[in-house]
Amino acid sequence: MPSAPDTYKWGMYLVIAGVFLLFVLLTIAEIYFDWHGWPSIGYRMETWSRKNPWFAAVLLVGLGALLAHFVLNPWPPEK
Repeated sequence: MPSAPDTYKWGMYLVIAGVFLLFVLLTIAEIYFDWHGWPSIGYRMETWSRKNPWFAAVLLVGLGALLAHFVLNPWPPEK
């Protein structure tokens, strides 16, 4: 199995740190909304996607394309 170039290591570090930070911020927002008795983020997203089904579908296809590009990107050829 080929070893990962150094750029992949930093890129993966930044992606993982970014996703972790996003989850921390979403958790803080959920706690804040619950504390004030406001609807949760999940409820708000569900309501929005029911009002805008085509836009939600386009966003999901775009997210799927980005995820597929990230997961299915081949290793660079060995030198």
